[in-house]
Amino acid sequence: MLIIEKGLTHPSQKINLYLDDPWDQLEIGDSFFVKKITLREGKLICQVHSNKFDKNFDATREKGGIRFWRIEKSKDAFNQGNKVDYGNKILKLLEKRGETSMGILANRLRLEYEKTKQIVEVLEKKSLISIRKVTHPRRLTVAYFCKAL
Repeated sequence: MLIIEKGLTHPSQKINLYLDDPWDQLEIGDSFFVKKITLREGKLICQVHSNKFDKNFDATREKGGIRFWRIEKSKDAFNQGNKVDYGNKILKLLEKRGETSMGILANRLRLEYEKTKQIVEVLEKKSLISIRKVTHPRRLTVAYFCKAL
């Protein structure tokens, strides 16, 4: 006697991970598993949905595929303790490199430019660093350079 199974998807039908479902239904700590996908593709898909829903998602490699997770929003996790840690890292970088642009600091810390700017402004208020604003004469762009005092 053969058993009939209903509701299964055919292997040739690809799952469209760019659709809203199930991403918009995931709560923090929820996850789902997808077979035959690379970690790189999974991370890209997480980035797309993180921007789309203003939530954070992560992909981890498991045997045979990738598990997608809904994780705590990193913007909320960027608390005062992290700012102090980044402030110390900025001071160490400036002591080692001398005067450095804020863009390079953000790149070295792997931090968004605006968050780096917030931390640098706090350090300037505490008189730990100085900020010099430079306007390019032809391009009319502005660059900020930081220097440890």
